[in-house]
This record gives sequence, C-alpha cells and structure tokens, in this order.
Amino acid sequence: MSSGSDRLHTILHIDMDAFFASVEQRVNPALRGKPIAVCGANARTVVLTASYEARAHGVKTGMTVPEARAICRNLIVVPGDHTRYTDVSRRLLAIYQDYTPLVEVFSVDEAFLDITASLILFGSGEAIAAALKHRIRREMGLSASVGIAPNKILSKLGSGLEKPDGLVRIELRDIPMLLEDLPVKELCGIGPNLERALAEMGIRTCGGTGKGKHGTTGRPLWDHRPLSENHGARTGRPPRRPDRE
Repeated sequence: MSSGSDRLHTILHIDMDAFFASVEQRVNPALRGKPIAVCGANARTVVLTASYEARAHGVKTGMTVPEARAICRNLIVVPGDHTRYTDVSRRLLAIYQDYTPLVEVFSVDEAFLDITASLILFGSGEAIAAALKHRIRREMGLSASVGIAPNKILSKLGSGLEKPDGLVRIELRDIPMLLEDLPVKELCGIGPNLERALAEMGIRTCGGTGKGKHGTTGRPLWDHRPLSENHGARTGRPPRRPDRE
C-alpha cells in the first residue's frame, strides 16, 4: 500500500460474504437459500465456510462435517473447488483495479484498496465502496462487505461490523467508543501469543491498550502502537463484534 505522505489516507477493506459458499450457490441455483457447508474431499473433513442459512443453525468454520450435521440435519455438504474460487478472485481483482492500482490482496476473498488518490475522480470513500459493491453484485452475483478507514487495521475491523452486505466507515473520532469494549483478539494482527501477553498485563479489550504503560513489560504495546495511538470516535451505533467471514 502507499505510504510516505503525511496526509490522511482512505483505505477500503473488501471482504466477500461467505465467499466459497456464495460462489457455490451462484453456480448452482438449487443451492440458493439453503444451508450449505463447503468442505474438502474427505467426508470427515472440516467446514471451510458455511452459507448464512447454515450459520443460522450454528454451523461454523472449523467444525467437522459430523459436528455440523448434528446441529443442522438438512445441511448440504459441497466439495470445495479452489480453481473456481481463484478464478472468481482474479475477476474481482480486475474490478478493484478499475478504481485504484493500489490493491493489496490479503487472501482469496479479501483485499485492501488505497483509494486516497482516487477520491478526486470517483468522489467519496462511500461512493467508491458503493460502486464496487454494486459492480460485484451485478457482474459476479456476489455480495461483499466493505470497511472504510484511515488505515488497514481499522478498515478490516469495519468490514466485519455489519456483515453481510455491510458498508461501514470508521473515522478517527469514532475510535474510542468503537474499541473501548472490543476484545483485543478481534483486531487483525493480534494472535494467541500476543493476546495472552496482553492478558497477563491485565489488558483484554482494545480500550485497555490505550491505558497501558510503555516500558519493559509494555513492549508488546509499543510494538503494536498504531492500535493504541489512533484517537477519536462516535458512530451513533452500538459497538458490535466483527464477523470474520
């Protein structure tokens, strides 16, 4: 992503909704509106992703197929087709690049777009995000959730707040209320080891990171200071835990 300027950036994070399952439902109309789980070839493998209809029954990524079937008896198990998903991902990338050349592919179903220099051509961040969502639905038959923020961490957080088909902008002024009670593990880059280290310092929420003291025991906070040194916040919405799929 671009850097080196002191101006405030506008970053989009685009996260496709239940990507593997949604692609399968698009390809096979008989699956639409039904609870499906995309899995590997082995009958006892784990769920790679589940449709929102299956999630309503409690089916989650990482469950074994027998576990998923136990809580959703009418679950339809679909073998994954990674060649198909990669092809769809390439087509999505082509759409993104119509709005900015500064695209960072984060995974097969996620990407960051630096649209800072594109605002003069296409309007606001919300206008660009809405246009992208419209094209993805029209051309690909899929839905996406988009987060807009001054940096990647916050834009990724935003994309998960109103899934599916969400569009959330996080301004600097929004940050305190949004992060105050959010568990630290919900932020991109906070893995199990750092989560444990923060817990040992009594820090379990993102709001707590701003109250930590930088020093020998606070070195993990200093190393991750962009998470605690962004200030601002009031969205008018109650804070929600992000959906990571």
